[in-house]
Amino acid sequence: MKKYLIYTKHNCNKGLIGVLLLIHFSEILTAQNTSYNLNSTSINGTFSTAFGWQTLLQNTGNFNAAMGYMSLFANNTGSYNTANGGASLYSNTSGKYNTAIGTSSMYYNINGQQNTAVGTYALFYNSTGERNTALGFNALKKNTLGMNNIGIGYGADVAINNLTNAIAIGAGAVANFSNSIQLGNSLTTNVYLGTNQN
Repeated sequence: MKKYLIYTKHNCNKGLIGVLLLIHFSEILTAQNTSYNLNSTSINGTFSTAFGWQTLLQNTGNFNAAMGYMSLFANNTGSYNTANGGASLYSNTSGKYNTAIGTSSMYYNINGQQNTAVGTYALFYNSTGERNTALGFNALKKNTLGMNNIGIGYGADVAINNLTNAIAIGAGAVANFSNSIQLGNSLTTNVYLGTNQN
């Protein structure tokens, strides 16, 4: 374990006071990887960063970044993934180019690729779906196999798990069919285009 000395300065009425802090990190470097956490273990692969307990624990992939309790925990050959939040991308093994931000976002993803999930439980059940974008709590939570779907807003989702090119915008909006756009939920009664809102 390495010990780092950090010197900070504070301005006070009576002058400048220096404070010396002793911070303990567990730092393990393997093949250009960096791992910071209590009881940290080395990670395999190259050019990856793990911050948190058992992050990237089984990694052999490259250019992954994981921060948060057990994020990217099962990752094996998956590369170019970013997981930020406890258990984000937890089940990912070979999926690539995914970004998951929020607790348990993309939790069940296995080999889905090029997905973006921002929000707690966003794309939670996605397993093999690709090129989906979810923004908001529970956004696109039901999607597992679907591709090219977009969910923006709290609970914006698809009705079934394998739609393609479906878009849901607004809190509670649910797209029922592929190649469709759903604006708002069942309480939405008016949709305006342009400036005519009379």
